[in-house]
Amino acid sequence: MPLKILLELEGYQMGEYFGATLCVVDLNNDGLDDLVVGAPLHSLGIHNSGLPTGDEGRVYVYINQEEGRMTEVASEIMGSSVHGARFGSSIANIGDINLDGYADIAVGAPYENSGRGVIYIYNGKPTGINPKHSQRIAASEIDDAIFGFGISISKGLDIDGNHYNDVAVGAYDSGHAVVLKSRPVVSLHAEITADVRKISFNASHFRVAVCISFFGKFARVIGVDLTMKVDPTYGRAQFYFDPGYSTNIYTYYVTLELGLPVCRNFTVKIKQGLQDFSKPIAVSLEYKLQDNLPIPVRRRRATEEFCKTCPILDPDMPSTVVLRVPYATGCGEEDTCRTDLRLTAELLNIKLPYIIGTLETVSLHVTVISLLEPAFLSRVIVEIPRETALVRMPPTCQQVSTTNTIKYLRLECDTGNPLISDEKRVLELELDMKGVPANTKELMFNITAISVGDEQNNADNNVLIHVPLHTISDVRIVGKSSQDQLLYSKQNESKIEDLIVIHTYEVRNYGPSPVDAVQMEFQVPITIKAGGKTINFLKLYQPEVYLDNQPFNCKASKFPFYTDDISEGSGVSLDESQSGTLPDVSHRRRRSVNNQDGELSSLETLPINRTLFVNCSQPDTLCMTVTCVRVGPLLSSYTKAMVHLRMRANLRLLDPIMDKKDVVLVSTNGVAIYQYLNNSLRPLSDNFNKTSVSTMFLGKIPAENIATWIIVLAIIGGILIFMLLVLGLIKIEDEFQNDDEEL
Repeated sequence: MPLKILLELEGYQMGEYFGATLCVVDLNNDGLDDLVVGAPLHSLGIHNSGLPTGDEGRVYVYINQEEGRMTEVASEIMGSSVHGARFGSSIANIGDINLDGYADIAVGAPYENSGRGVIYIYNGKPTGINPKHSQRIAASEIDDAIFGFGISISKGLDIDGNHYNDVAVGAYDSGHAVVLKSRPVVSLHAEITADVRKISFNASHFRVAVCISFFGKFARVIGVDLTMKVDPTYGRAQFYFDPGYSTNIYTYYVTLELGLPVCRNFTVKIKQGLQDFSKPIAVSLEYKLQDNLPIPVRRRRATEEFCKTCPILDPDMPSTVVLRVPYATGCGEEDTCRTDLRLTAELLNIKLPYIIGTLETVSLHVTVISLLEPAFLSRVIVEIPRETALVRMPPTCQQVSTTNTIKYLRLECDTGNPLISDEKRVLELELDMKGVPANTKELMFNITAISVGDEQNNADNNVLIHVPLHTISDVRIVGKSSQDQLLYSKQNESKIEDLIVIHTYEVRNYGPSPVDAVQMEFQVPITIKAGGKTINFLKLYQPEVYLDNQPFNCKASKFPFYTDDISEGSGVSLDESQSGTLPDVSHRRRRSVNNQDGELSSLETLPINRTLFVNCSQPDTLCMTVTCVRVGPLLSSYTKAMVHLRMRANLRLLDPIMDKKDVVLVSTNGVAIYQYLNNSLRPLSDNFNKTSVSTMFLGKIPAENIATWIIVLAIIGGILIFMLLVLGLIKIEDEFQNDDEEL
């Protein structure tokens, strides 16, 4: 059974060797295989740095969206983007090497680092893949004799029994096979708490407690080195141990057992004198595993035994925690400021309801005003729906965790510390609207202003912006024939039996909103009933349907598709039929037919008495219905669905009903229908969602026999006319002679 092509993917750069390597792996653990494609000759553009460019290499990642539909990950994955590295020469599914529940991949760049070679480790995640590599393993860090490292990579396999996959890497130029063993991965969780919520102006010290614990699947006991720092920017405090020793940086070591936190208390001594009380005192903790190997790898002597149980830190987890303790301003009771933050927020330059696709970006304008006492650590919390994206992160904002990370991106933005009375702060967030999916009904933005003060009026601290959405699209279909006219017989010759003609239809969405899918239906005349007989003069092959090079299937009803060899027969090839340009639907008119021998100039001037019309509106014509479902998505006018209807016509079979007709006009019909039409989707117009394509077959009216009596009568009439002319001339000559005699 021949293989069936379900999907065709193409790279973006000519000569990048797209598809040199392939890796099938479920990166997001959704049970569907995703695809990673290597293009090792992908090259960066020429820049003004003077450095050489070319053959940096790249990999493309496609996430499976079910039913064979693939969505490309937008991020460029190019390793270190080094000239001549040929990143992507090898790709391997190495399994879940950090046991986070998502498969990971290794990508080879065997020509990087002057041909020494490098491999990169990328981790899977719920949205697909982390575009930043978690490890870069260079041959130069392993052994100076290794060259061509990364030309081949094995799958992940636990060979030392520590529950973590190991990997073998080939180095073709030096003939090495390097085994990279994985170590257990642990994550540390640290917390700093203070015995005061705020520091009073006359305070000489306060105390902090530092607790740290670790979590991991196969490690039981670890050693951790910790470094404490206090107020490193302003130097207003130190850790106090005894009258003879205080410091703003302190390092110590702890041994941790799995799941059991270890805590230690510290006294923070505040320097006396003039201080900037508007800034909090920061206490930070940096931690790392004792004797932690530098990631990705370190050299190991041949005699040195590998420690398969020695853990390493998860590189994606933080290794620092910071506590900021603000000063009390002395305002209000118990040194607590009575604050009143007034928040306003609006989306600029947007008309409601918002039509998806009409704007590329929208600005969220947020204003905060302090009406009473100064607000220390004033902040604005902004929850942005995931359907939109932040164009750029403002320097005063940072992303923070939220309980609903699937629906919202949560930002915490600094608006002043303190935000004094009557002071106003403005925050502008630019949002990318291009990714809002079709049929989305609404967007919700939640903005809240907070501070460490005692808020007196919470009613104006929160703004909820509701944006109703409409999906308005303009799906249009146009078509053309591979040849507007075909000569199916010549003078004194019989009709050509097999004529190949192709009707090509094109469906585009002229927006402004994207469309998830359309259903296309086509009517093709196959059979004519005449004189009690059924004439099956036309056959249709399996249609070829593509949406940006991705194939789709169609089904036929009433008649089957024709399956014989399509190479035989007169007419036109599919490549020739695609060479023309389809008409612009915005200026649709009836197309002209090329003039041949001065007989016909347009469809409007077709001689009715000489033309046989064959279309699905004729009562004596039986038609095949072709249905193509779930073709999409149609994102914009640049996304087009192409349908090629290849037909074989035998016009000899129409002789019994042609009579004195020498023109056959065969027409097919096409219509594009919205697949998922709901209350939020509103078609812009239905005027252009249907069309027809016609092909004119030109013949020759056969010569008729003339009756004998007509010929005889014509000869006699000619002789009589000739005799009358002779008699007339003789009479004229006699008159001239009589005139001469009289003279």
